[in-house]
Amino acid sequence: MTDPARGPVGTLARWGVRSGGILMLAAALLVSFDVIARKVFNATIGGSDELSGYAFAIATAWSFAFVTIERMNVRVDALYRLLPALSARLLDLLSILAMTAFAWLLVRYGWNVVDASWRLSARSNSALAVVLWVPQLLWWLGLVVFLAACAQQSIRAANAVWRRS
Repeated sequence: MTDPARGPVGTLARWGVRSGGILMLAAALLVSFDVIARKVFNATIGGSDELSGYAFAIATAWSFAFVTIERMNVRVDALYRLLPALSARLLDLLSILAMTAFAWLLVRYGWNVVDASWRLSARSNSALAVVLWVPQLLWWLGLVVFLAACAQQSIRAANAVWRRS
């Protein structure tokens, strides 16, 4: 699990990924109950597809930081392992800087979505009429933690290149 030396971002990422897992489990149970209710009682509770979509978006955004900190992302290491140590560290730095730039774009433009929903008092176009800024804000906060994790990992990668360790 997350090394305590990774600080509050690591702790927040760990709790975020756990909460996201619980949220996904709750969504799966809700959808399962809805499917069974439709089959057995020919009735639906309604909105399970919408709520599970929000749960998926929130859980995924919160998992990004954890995956980044724990270096659990998928990489193609066929060539990477053959490189000299300094070249590998430089590639690590380049890749995490690119990921940080991408995360910044997600946070910047993601906020525009949340802000527009807030200003317009937007609601979902369904029977639930969910106030959209609420799930969007939870999603956006996960992206903010992802950006913080990327920035933290960028600093660690730059230090590794600088120290050549």
